[in-house]
Amino acid sequence: MPDISLFITSDATSGERRIDPSLTLEQVTQKLESVTGISPAYQKLTLYGGPQPTVIYDPTASDASVTGSKTLESFNPQHLARLHVTDTSGKTSVAELVGGGQDDIESRYQMPQTEYESKSDTVLDWKRKNQLGRFDPSAKDRLDKAVVEAEEAIESKDIKLGLRCEINGSKRGVVRYIGEIPEITDSGAPWIGVELDEPLGKNDGSVKGKRYFQCKENFGSFVKPQAVEVGDFPEEFDDEI
Repeated sequence: MPDISLFITSDATSGERRIDPSLTLEQVTQKLESVTGISPAYQKLTLYGGPQPTVIYDPTASDASVTGSKTLESFNPQHLARLHVTDTSGKTSVAELVGGGQDDIESRYQMPQTEYESKSDTVLDWKRKNQLGRFDPSAKDRLDKAVVEAEEAIESKDIKLGLRCEINGSKRGVVRYIGEIPEITDSGAPWIGVELDEPLGKNDGSVKGKRYFQCKENFGSFVKPQAVEVGDFPEEFDDEI
């Protein structure tokens, strides 16, 4: 399986990184240390991208050694999904670098913007040196590309609200929503919300409490435009009585 792009975030950092999904979660935490400044022994990993965020690794849990041996791909991470890293130690190397996370935040609002940006002992400077977040030279290009590809798919396939559709050649339903879903990803790329004919979905048209369309539980699905085909896809009925 090829590498996938994930948005890596923590309380102090953010940035897009390509990760080999065949890595175990323990190996992933080792990779993320250089991004977040958090020791692998204290990294709690939460994966966003589905209807609900999922804690996929918690070093404080009793089964941490078992969970840590699982691969990232076993949790089915989606392209450009968000992986949040929480520091369970209460203190990160980033905080040590800047002399304390909260102190840095408070000082940020007590000094002029230009002065803060010129300092060399802040989280902002750490992100700049490590090319994280808005300092990643390729992040914007990748985000723009994802948005363009999604919008081109919608236009070329003529995906419109109310049309019958088929997802990946299998699930059928009706297009009920077209647009961004920041609860899944903040890339800005549009998603397609589909009310399925059968209860093969994962939601009721809402994501993390925000409703995008109305349908029965497990009849809702949100997918990328590339996975959707619109056309004459009638409901399939069971011939047996």
